[in-house]
Amino acid sequence: VASTVLTKILRMRQILVCPKIIDPNLGIGTAIETTGEMIEELPDSHCMVFTPFTAAMPYIEAHLKRVLDDPQVFVHLQGGLEPEEVARRVKLVKAERGIAICSVQYAESFSIETASYGFFPGCDWDPFANYQAEDRMHRMTTKNAVNLYYMRYIDSATDDSMAEILDGKVMSVNKFLRDLKAHKIP
Repeated sequence: VASTVLTKILRMRQILVCPKIIDPNLGIGTAIETTGEMIEELPDSHCMVFTPFTAAMPYIEAHLKRVLDDPQVFVHLQGGLEPEEVARRVKLVKAERGIAICSVQYAESFSIETASYGFFPGCDWDPFANYQAEDRMHRMTTKNAVNLYYMRYIDSATDDSMAEILDGKVMSVNKFLRDLKAHKIP
């Protein structure tokens, strides 16, 4: 199924976030289960859940609907939405104090500063994309402390391999940019 090392790592990350992405007959996964348990314990379930895989979004919503007592408003924020639709969904989730499920890479052009809790059942390869997602909640107009929870897999070969690969990529990009600057290439 996976022909390269990076593809294998991607599949492992998908399994760690939500095994159902790979096979609908598999379970929901520990990261999403833990996210649900943590949201259950919140005094107010108005929060954001960020995932690197849009394919996990319907599974996250279905699981949260099963475990939460109160019916919630759920919105999905991901690529392909018109700006007006994004604005409508953001307004709805704020007004109803619902749960926004967002792809990490899409978290750029909106604010949900009314939510004080954010969950990452798996993070993006790019740490700056994760920081950008965090900033959807942590705005200048945010009134309450923002609590962010990353589900990590201790001693995970996936996390270790990913960090090593990303370090190599960052070093390569920085070297390339230095070379461009040194040669005055626009």
